[in-house]
Amino acid sequence: MADVFLATTDETGKQVSTPIGRYKGECAVITPAKEMNALTGVACKTGGTGTELHAVVEGGDEVIILQLGINEV
Repeated sequence: MADVFLATTDETGKQVSTPIGRYKGECAVITPAKEMNALTGVACKTGGTGTELHAVVEGGDEVIILQLGINEV
């Protein structure tokens, strides 16, 4: 299991680490597909299955996390 956090920095330079959740497998930073318009992403996999998370800006100032299933089996 891996704990995933989103680290952000505001306009004053203050850094905040927000917990996203706990996911099965090993996690690694990924580059999401361009059409996702995501800032960053992470894939947590064990074997050929797992979870992919994408951080996307919505409405110009809100970051939402999209969660997608991975099934490469």
